[in-house]
Amino acid sequence: MYHVLVMALCGRPLISGENGMGNGLHRLQVEIAMRGIALLKVGGRIVYSTCSMNPVENEAVVAEVN
Repeated sequence: MYHVLVMALCGRPLISGENGMGNGLHRLQVEIAMRGIALLKVGGRIVYSTCSMNPVENEAVVAEVN
């Protein structure tokens, strides 16, 4: 595939400093993102998205698969 959209499941969005369950989903989110990368062809683009503001579910996942 040339383009892959990964809409990974997420914990409750970060509200008022609460972490929800997102920290426990990090490993699964990384695996989902890696599967998306495996489907890419050379020159393709991946977009990774969650419904959370938790950096463990967003920036940390992208940093790990980068």
